[in-house]
Amino acid sequence: MLSKAKQSIYRRVRRLPFLQKRELQRRFQIEEDLLNGRIHTTVAQPSILHFSINKAATQYTRRILLRCGRENGLLPVQMSAYAWSFDFPYLFKLSAEEVKPYLHIFQPQGYLYTVFGGMVEGIPNLDQYRTVIMVRDPRDVLVSGFYSYTHSHIAPTSEEKLAEFEEWRSYVQNMTLDEYAVEISQDLRERLQKYLAVTAVYPQICVLKYEQMIADFPSWLDHLLDYCQLAISPNLRAELIDEANRSNQKKKEDINQHRRQVTPGEHEQKLKPETVDYLNNYLADVLAGFGYAAPEKTIHES
Repeated sequence: MLSKAKQSIYRRVRRLPFLQKRELQRRFQIEEDLLNGRIHTTVAQPSILHFSINKAATQYTRRILLRCGRENGLLPVQMSAYAWSFDFPYLFKLSAEEVKPYLHIFQPQGYLYTVFGGMVEGIPNLDQYRTVIMVRDPRDVLVSGFYSYTHSHIAPTSEEKLAEFEEWRSYVQNMTLDEYAVEISQDLRERLQKYLAVTAVYPQICVLKYEQMIADFPSWLDHLLDYCQLAISPNLRAELIDEANRSNQKKKEDINQHRRQVTPGEHEQKLKPETVDYLNNYLADVLAGFGYAAPEKTIHES
């Protein structure tokens, strides 16, 4: 009985704000050390930079990289998660000038930087990193993003960002899916254009696709590991493949789940024909740049 009482008190105490802050600081010790110029890694392996877009298996790929990086001695750096928890900017949302005070955190050896939702401007010596960009058909990204923000997306712990998030969620909940897709397509297009621009300068960057991950996870995983120079144990590889197989067996859509459904191409079913036409034309450059088929001009009968 006493044990249960102690456990209840412990749970309540842990929820006290100052203890929650201390726990977050402990969790993000590596990030705070880098921000303060303290470098701890002794691993000579090239650092990994992981970029993506929201709803392209962003957190799923992050978790895979964290598990594989751990077996290779890479120290995990999660600046976007740090920003999610503290009043710290999302680095990928800053201009080249605004990001300059933070560029010292990027070290070309021994670290795994995961995951950024857009390109971080001006990272020095980019050719010394193993840089991965994970993409997904942007039309599907827009559909998935709408359901995420209206139903399942987890709220940030930073008070400032929580207020922004709640305001944004309320705004999106008063939109239709098609209205959301049209409005957000501009921001998404700009992020993808930046990725295309950096791959033009650094063609050695590895671009991976969500659709490849769903269709043939073992090949997708091996490509990721080979490019990042990550050697993992047979047990971990088997675990990752088994988890992917079980996850990809999901057939029924659940709008309250973060991973609502896994089938590519759903924009054709969810969006109005005229919205698909608009996106095909407006996103034509990034669709072509990342190898997503879209007719030059689509015509639907009304």
